[in-house]
Amino acid sequence: MSWRTDAGTPISQVTPARRCRVPGCRDRTPSHSLTHALDMKEDAMSDPVNDLLVSLRDKVMGVNESVLATSDGLVVTSDVSKTHAESMAAVAAATLSLGNRLADQGSTGTLREISAQCSTGHVIVTAVGNRALLAVVADDGLDQAAFRREIPATVTELRRHLDKDVAS
Repeated sequence: MSWRTDAGTPISQVTPARRCRVPGCRDRTPSHSLTHALDMKEDAMSDPVNDLLVSLRDKVMGVNESVLATSDGLVVTSDVSKTHAESMAAVAAATLSLGNRLADQGSTGTLREISAQCSTGHVIVTAVGNRALLAVVADDGLDQAAFRREIPATVTELRRHLDKDVAS
C-alpha cells in the first residue's frame, strides 16, 4: 500500500511546500507569495492624504499618531499604531463641536484648534475647514515650535486634497 494525496499523486512524488520567504511569515500554501506581492504593490501606491499625516509625524518631534476625520466623526485616513482611529475620530469630532459652541458663546471667532495637555502628552484637534478635522496625538517631548510651524501647511494641503475630492 502506498500513500497518496487527495489528487491521487503518490506521496513520494510530492515536493514539500516551502516556507514563505517573507520574514516572520510561516504560510506554506503555493499561491501565498502572490498575497505578499499584492500587499507590496498596494504599499507602493501610496495615498497622498495619508502621506501628509506621515510627513507631519516625520517632521515634528513628538508627534506619534494622527487621524483625519470628517466633522461628524468618520475616519478619512489615519496614521496610528496604538490609538483606535474610529474612536479618536468620534471623540475629536465631539470635542471640536463643543469647542465651536465655546467660541460662539465667547464671541471669539472661528475655532481653529483645541489642545489637551495631559500627564504624558498632548491631544490636539485642529479644524480642517468646515467639514473635517485633524486629531494629533503627541508625547510629552512635542516640539511645539515645529508643530506650530508645520500645522498650517499641513492643514492647507489637507483642505486642498479634500476640496479636490469633493469637486470630482
